[in-house]
Amino acid sequence: MSSSHIKEKRLSESRRNFIRKAALAGTAGAGALLAGSVLGIPAEVAAATDQLVKIDSSDTTADFLNNKLATGIGISKSVANPGGNEQLSIAATSSSLVTPASQVVWRDAIATYRKDGTSGVVTSYTGTTRDLDAIQAAINALTNGGLIFIKAGTYTIASTIAIPSNMLIEGEGVSTIISMTGNNPVFSSTNGTNWIVRNLQVQGGGNSNSNAHGFQFTDPTDCSLEDIWIYNCRNALDITAAWHLALTRITIGSFSTGNQNYVGIYTYDPAQGAGDNSAIVANGVS
Repeated sequence: MSSSHIKEKRLSESRRNFIRKAALAGTAGAGALLAGSVLGIPAEVAAATDQLVKIDSSDTTADFLNNKLATGIGISKSVANPGGNEQLSIAATSSSLVTPASQVVWRDAIATYRKDGTSGVVTSYTGTTRDLDAIQAAINALTNGGLIFIKAGTYTIASTIAIPSNMLIEGEGVSTIISMTGNNPVFSSTNGTNWIVRNLQVQGGGNSNSNAHGFQFTDPTDCSLEDIWIYNCRNALDITAAWHLALTRITIGSFSTGNQNYVGIYTYDPAQGAGDNSAIVANGVS
């Protein structure tokens, strides 16, 4: 008998065996488990509940989970039933700047968009003031503070963005550009506390315009600018009195000829403590 006849005979036997087993599995009362055992197919067994992480109830090691985890600033943990069926609760204890991605803002050629981080609802803004409308709406939605994340892009505004207390406004680095077209500060804060602006570029409304500052602050307390690029402003930083104001990795300069800032940092009212306990760290000047 030729080798081709032998292969064909073996194949025919395999087909007959499969058909015979399938028929047996399909008889009355044969379920998925029987079909799996007859046909040699692994049966799927669904878990009654999700068990991605589990400590067995027989484990009597006290504080098994608690001793494995360390918490950072503003985070607490507590243990229930440490001798078995251990439960570990983790909570935020700080009320400032602990809300992740409360609002997200981005733009394309058609519109500027705002996404609510809690509800997931996306609102689009069109028209000549769409960038400012989206950013301001994100600020207005956070009455108790939170995080506004502005994705990369150039956002053109004609009015000042006021920074509320307990707010974190964050971009995607130098590619997030807030560009002012009018004779107004790009950002301002009056008596604001505990806010942070970081990771974005600010382009002022022209260094010859008397009020076209990058940031204009009056008496900020416990506030911070981090990783900021400031160009084409009258005063890059215009500060009247400050307490615990941190300026970290701030680049004050020109991105092209004719776009220099007229003044880098201008402070007023030193008798009231302008710049008290403030820090300028790793500053870049070009």
